[in-house]
Amino acid sequence: MRNALEKSGLMIILLLAVTGVQAQVQNTWEGGTPGRPIDWNIASNWSLHRIPDVFDDVVIPNTSTTTFSYPVIDETVEVHSIRIESNAKLVILETGKLILNRVGTREDALANNGTIDNRGHNGIEFDVSVYGESKGQVLAKKD
Repeated sequence: MRNALEKSGLMIILLLAVTGVQAQVQNTWEGGTPGRPIDWNIASNWSLHRIPDVFDDVVIPNTSTTTFSYPVIDETVEVHSIRIESNAKLVILETGKLILNRVGTREDALANNGTIDNRGHNGIEFDVSVYGESKGQVLAKKD
């Protein structure tokens, strides 16, 4: 009886651990939603038809032959990581901020092969593991 209880307890713990873990998923920018083609916060502009969150690895592809629309961030956005592909672009307005939560190096969190047009002073914030104790480290607009 004791052995059966131990096994049941172990199974419950494993089940809770598995259901509590969120895996990172790739959510790719598509853009082009009529009336809001460049709005980051429109679910239909994304491949998963939902706005990226802290569990998403975001990909911004070159859309110069498809929707011709690149995302614009105008508020605080928090994702796991972001990859901007060659000839792609991301715009961060003065009111915007991008927070990247991936642990590791800056290149793990932000793979930029395109262009980031950072118009604000809040810029991009990385996980504390990237810059040690200075989580507030940002890439901000150069004056």
